[in-house]
Amino acid sequence: QRKKKKGGARVRFSAYDLSAVSPPKLQRPGSEAPTEQALPSLAAVVQHQRSPSDEQRSAAAAIADAMGSLAASPDLGVQLRPAARFYASELRRLSTDGTPVLGGRTSELLSSLLRFHLSSVFAEDEGVPDPLISTLRAKVHEQAAAHGFLEVGSEPSEENFSAVVTQALQILEAHERHLLAGGETRDALDAAVAGRAEALLLLDPAVKHGLLLWAQSHAMLLAVFGDAAVLPQVAAAHANAQQHLCRLSALAHLVVELGMSEEHYFAPLGDVPALSAKLHAMAPLAAAARERLPLVGG
Repeated sequence: QRKKKKGGARVRFSAYDLSAVSPPKLQRPGSEAPTEQALPSLAAVVQHQRSPSDEQRSAAAAIADAMGSLAASPDLGVQLRPAARFYASELRRLSTDGTPVLGGRTSELLSSLLRFHLSSVFAEDEGVPDPLISTLRAKVHEQAAAHGFLEVGSEPSEENFSAVVTQALQILEAHERHLLAGGETRDALDAAVAGRAEALLLLDPAVKHGLLLWAQSHAMLLAVFGDAAVLPQVAAAHANAQQHLCRLSALAHLVVELGMSEEHYFAPLGDVPALSAKLHAMAPLAAAARERLPLVGG
């Protein structure tokens, strides 16, 4: 809630929608604790609501109507009305499209934790720079800036390293549908790998643009996850890296278990060796796209 006070406005975060749970910050050790503590209960609540029956949807609709009426009642205290409106809206979504109550907030907290642990894996200990981590981050940031994924001149911090990797994962998943075997796009890429790029000219410009983005993202992810020996070396570089890596994997599995579609691009982090193998298998296709698409007006 935003309240006016002398000298300006003040924002008050509320407990009913969990907005009082602050996202973790890399610069504050232990700041992830409130989110980590809240997540198991929220995950259980969301899991319980998956695939609601018609009877459950009908009950949710009835309760949503009751909560809406309560929110509009002058007998309800002013401070409680936002909570009533919030849960009326949440229950209405459950009744109409099956979205779990507090599912959106759970998704946000899960996303924050994933980004936090991803950043933490590649964070150097204060005052003890690690050449491997520094080189890896610099390489990824250089490619990200070259391909427009990062503002030129942006300082290569752990936070924007995580943002770049996250964006690359998003793009990789968004355009993977073009790579299905037997499809027109995959056939054109296979031909380009064999040195025949003419078929790329027949692809829709939007598809070619998407393929180029996919190939650029692939290059960045290959630099991070392609060498199976790198992550163990990174984990050994500072004390808590292995712990963050384990949490990253567990949370990525939770994304799949809860059916969190908006965070599904994090799912490959649940099995990094499999991600590494997949990136290597796709490397010839990505190289062909990067090398050929600009030549054919991609």
